[in-house]
Amino acid sequence: MPSSNESLNCRIDWQPSRMLASALAALGLLAALALMMSNLPWPLAIPFGLVAVAYGLWLARRELQTPPRVLAWNDLREPRAVFRGGLVTVTGLDQDGVRQRWNWWPDTLSVAARRRLRLAAQRARIE
Repeated sequence: MPSSNESLNCRIDWQPSRMLASALAALGLLAALALMMSNLPWPLAIPFGLVAVAYGLWLARRELQTPPRVLAWNDLREPRAVFRGGLVTVTGLDQDGVRQRWNWWPDTLSVAARRRLRLAAQRARIE
């Protein structure tokens, strides 16, 4: 029988989400389209639309260039996991007392890792 600490020994890799990056780029394009379809005069709508597209692409690129990290459940103080459909958010304090936050999208978290995370979160609430 495994020890109770074994379920808390949860290490999960985090990597940037292509799904989130695609959504950010699409939002920039949709914002530009919304500006073009509004009553804003064309001399203002075109530059603001270009800015919206550029900002959406910049956010998408920044998301994809975020370096991968590893979540070690045992290393967190006051860990908290929130499951919302396919999205999972884990927050907690690291050893330096700095609040850390990990967001997993459905394309970055496997079923097995999601199960391990649920078990660790339930075990942390019980103890």
